[in-house]
This record gives sequence, structure tokens and C-alpha cells, in this order.
Amino acid sequence: MLQNPFKTYRIIAVYFFSSAVIIALLIGIVVAVSYSGTSDEIATNTSFYQQRLLNELSKKVNTSLIGIEQTSATSAKNIDLLYGRLRDKDAYERLQVETDLQSQLKYLVFGTPILQSIHVYSDYPFTSDTQGPITFFRMSQLDNETWYPSIVDTDSAWLGEHKIMSNGREESVISFARKVINNSNQYYSLMVFNIKVSSIRHLISSEDDTTNMAL
Repeated sequence: MLQNPFKTYRIIAVYFFSSAVIIALLIGIVVAVSYSGTSDEIATNTSFYQQRLLNELSKKVNTSLIGIEQTSATSAKNIDLLYGRLRDKDAYERLQVETDLQSQLKYLVFGTPILQSIHVYSDYPFTSDTQGPITFFRMSQLDNETWYPSIVDTDSAWLGEHKIMSNGREESVISFARKVINNSNQYYSLMVFNIKVSSIRHLISSEDDTTNMAL
């Protein structure tokens, strides 16, 4: 049988414990409400900063890729200008033009952090260093490239991830291909700008580290 607490315990003790219970409940409610509000605010702020940093990452990657496209357009024009000199000059001067061309392309690779190498397909018998960043191939080699159908009907295109040989081993790259077209609108050469997949991943991971630090 339940007993009346006012008869069993002193009234001061009853009021004390009753007040303690009420205060504890109030504190619990305040803490719960505060925690819920703080959690929602943290989640909102985190989502905002994540979205902002992801947008910045997207802009950074896009800027790098657009830079490759613009570089390829300039390089194609330079090759077209030099190509005529390769046909018209004597052997010594042709060698000088070829050296100048390779130097320009090497400068592009060394001056563009994400650029791994440039492959040039042409019927001109360029001297090629398979271990260097600039490699020349015959146009007939294009028929053996699995990505070639992506560029057949367009002047330029991004090529999905594929393998190339670099320093005696396979390297995963994505590439931007651009046709070299002369003033007569004849397509006679193809330039392929290769970007290491690992370089893109490094770019993204470095931004992820910055994001984690900021959060």
C-alpha cells in the first residue's frame, strides 16, 4: 500500500527532493533543446562550407582543364606555322625548326604542373625521344588507338582515362586531343595533351585536406 510522503518524511525533505527533481527535469529539457539547436546549426554550417569548398574545387579543376584547352589551341597554331618551314628549308634549317618545335612543347609540359606529356601524330619524320615528355608518332598509328573514334568527327575532344607508355611503364592519363588544320582546312596532324590521373586526384585530395582543416 502506497504511503503519503508528507506523512512518512519531513515536509522539508519532500519539498527538497521534489524541487530537485523539477530542476533536474528543467535542466534536462534546456540541455536537450540547446543541443538540438546547436546540432542543427553545426549541420547547416558544415553543409554550407562543404558546398562552398566543393564549388571552389570544381572551379579550380575546370580552370586547369580550360587552361589545357587554350594551350592546345596556341600550340596547334604554332605547329602549323612551323610545319611549312619544315617542308621548304634545307636539312640543317629543318633540324633547327624541329629543335625549336620540340623546345616549345617541352616548355609547355615543364611549365604546366598537371601536364604529363604531349604526343604528336604527324607524317613528318620527326626525331622522337620515347623517354622524354614529347613523343612523335606516325599518323597511321592513330588507327591503333582505342580513343581515336572520339576525335574523328570533331576538331578537339577530351579523351577518357586510358593507358600510355611513359619511361618504360604504363601510366593512367586523361587527355585532350586537338587536330592541327592548315589554312586550306586540311587536317594533317594531331596533338594529344596527357594529364596524369594521379595529378587530378592529388589536386582533389589536397583540397579535401584543406576542407577538413576548415571544418
